Order: sequence, then C-alpha cells, then structure tokens
Amino acid sequence: YPSERYYYYRFPLGERMVSGNLRFTGAEDGLLHAGYFDVYDQSAMGTITLGPNDGCIVTEMSEGVYDVQFRGRRVIFELALEMLKVPDDLELLPEERAVTGLLDESGHRFILVWNESQECLYYILHPDALVPDVLVPFGPPEDHTLVGRESRFVFYDDETAGRRLLVGVWRRNIMDNNYFDGPFDQVPPRLPLKPMLERAYPYIKWRGGINEHGVFNERPGERVAITPYATYDRLTEMSAFVGGVIDSTRARSDRWAALTYDSKRDFHERSGLPAHPQTIGDALLHNQHVIYLSQGWPANHQGDLSRAWPATHQAVLSATWPPNHDTSTSTTREATQP
Repeated sequence: YPSERYYYYRFPLGERMVSGNLRFTGAEDGLLHAGYFDVYDQSAMGTITLGPNDGCIVTEMSEGVYDVQFRGRRVIFELALEMLKVPDDLELLPEERAVTGLLDESGHRFILVWNESQECLYYILHPDALVPDVLVPFGPPEDHTLVGRESRFVFYDDETAGRRLLVGVWRRNIMDNNYFDGPFDQVPPRLPLKPMLERAYPYIKWRGGINEHGVFNERPGERVAITPYATYDRLTEMSAFVGGVIDSTRARSDRWAALTYDSKRDFHERSGLPAHPQTIGDALLHNQHVIYLSQGWPANHQGDLSRAWPATHQAVLSATWPPNHDTSTSTTREATQP
C-alpha cells in the first residue's frame, strides 16, 4: 500500500463513480480519516474523521498493523513500513544522503535522496525492487532516457552510477490526479524534513513556515510538495530538456540537480517585487501574483472545482490562474497575472 498511509478506493454507485481514500495519519490516536468525491461531479465531496464516539475502533495490533472495526465490519490494515527501508549497499555520493524509501500508489518503489552540496531533493528508483511497468527508451541514445509505457514516468538512466532518476511526470496524469501523478503525495508523513525543506524551498518562510514534517503552519494538513521533476505534455519536450542538461553539465551531482530542477526552489526570487511581501494583500498593491504565497492550496483546481475555498472566493475568476493560487487574488483582481 502507498507509504503516506492513504488507502485508495473507487466504486460505482448508481449514476455516480465514488472515489476517495482512508487515511491512517491519525491511527496512533485511534482515529480514521476518510475522504470521497464523485468522479463525474467533483463538487460532490466530503470528509469525515471517525473515532470511538462514532463507533469506529482503531487498535494497533503491532507496529504498523491496525485492527479497524466499524458497524459490524472488521478489517486489518498493514502500513507500508517495510517500504521505508533503504538498501544498506545503496551507492551514494559523499554529498548525498538517503532520506527514506517510499511506495508510490503507482506501484513503483522510490528512494528520496538529499544532496547536501546542491541543497536539493530527488527521487531514484529503488535498485532492488521490481518495476511494475515496461520502461521504453526514447530520444537520442546518448540522452539515456526511458519512459514508462503505462505510467509515463520519465527516467534518466545513469548506467555508470547504477541509478534511474525520476525526471518527468506527464501533465495529464497530474491534472487527472490519478495513480501516476508522481510520488510527491506518498512521502511518509512523520519524517523530520524541516531543515532540508527550508534549504531546498526558501519561499516557505514567507508562506508562514512549516512544522518538523513539512506541514504549513498556517494551513494544517497541507504539506510542502516535493516535486523535483518536470511536468511535460510531449516526450519531445523531455528530450530537449534532458539533452540541454547533458550538453551543459559534466559532474554527476550538478547533472542530477539540474535534471531534477523544481521551479518552487526559486519562487522567492521570482516575485518581481522590491521586497518579499508578507501577505497576498501586499502583493496586490504591486499588481503581482506571487507564486510562493499560494502554495498549500488544493493542487490542479479549476474554477468550478474550488469547492473547499471560503465563500468570498469567486470561482469564475480563477479558471485561467495557475494551480494553488491564493483565494484573495480571485476576489480583487482580474485574471491577468503574469
């Protein structure tokens, strides 16, 4: 099962297709969280937290194994703790450190790596795990690029280092929020990530800061998305990108950091303002949309899907804005952001 403690489900219900998840992030406290929505009408959605007062009994049988009883039904769930382990013989550069293993909902096993000298994170395929897809070479042979036939994940196959680096995720899968939208949403929830994230993504200090596990202080439940890979529409885009990096870099560490560039790393430098604003209101005074202030909002929303926002949010104005923008920008400005 995925390593962020989410168990996904989907089933038909009359004319609807219900999709959602059970979340075990509160299992230690005897709580079970659930969320659901109609695939065909995503304005129909809901969440609930169940505990003893609701007749839901969550009991830890052993580490990572939970007995859940509710309305006469009993199911035993096993969290993917084994998937968090990193091979003892994993080859790393002196400046690298393996943060954790993780199991993506796509079935791929990854290892999240921190590069101290480059101050960045990236995902590599677990070298000993079965890959649940067929990886097909594409582009010039010297680019060493592979694409998953089903997942559409793009990897840089560095044979000299014995690793496959995740460098691209197909944009359509991200927009569909499906099992192949990238491993950012399966990073285990209880890791001490704060020091690394603050260095990798400096903008978060202007977004109200984060706690030890990367959750925004001003938006509980919303984590920093670790997305060190490109989002692409066509493989020709990935070929051009990877080829350019290979032509311009030689050292392994430099190349890996460039191939896994995350635009959020530079949010704090791209505001175009004389000083970093503290609120979105400050940004509006300069007629600027500041990307880093909007992190923490639901990803990939469109105007009619902004259902969880405050009543003052004018959804019709947000259709042409980028994902994760702040609500107040939609109520005080026309959609003419840079």
